[in-house]
Amino acid sequence: MQRVALAMVVREGQVLLARRPADGLLPEVWEFPGGKVETDEDPAAAALRELREETGLEGGSTEKLAVLEHDYGHGKLQLWAYLITGATGRPVHHTGAMLRRAAPGELKAAEMPAANRFLLPALLRRLGESEAQ
Repeated sequence: MQRVALAMVVREGQVLLARRPADGLLPEVWEFPGGKVETDEDPAAAALRELREETGLEGGSTEKLAVLEHDYGHGKLQLWAYLITGATGRPVHHTGAMLRRAAPGELKAAEMPAANRFLLPALLRRLGESEAQ
């Protein structure tokens, strides 16, 4: 099972989303930045590393929100979701993919991979948003 760390970055009351490439698995859906946790790497450190590699944002505080396992059929993932606050820099997606910021109430309408969607309730609760929005 592949471990994946996700960075749920909140700045100025909005959450950062990245669009997946058109030519890969789960094409053109919005997701939280993140990626594989390396062998012997702490998942929180992996979330910050992936955030830096994918968006150029540096540092910040990590708060573990949830850990879940999901089977996409093509592979099983264990996702470690971290709320990231205080990251610095201007986000630029290094693969050329689009980035956007969304208000918490807009997240449920975003087309996302199932595993990201399953993590939304934990994020919305932490941000004090109603899950019914």
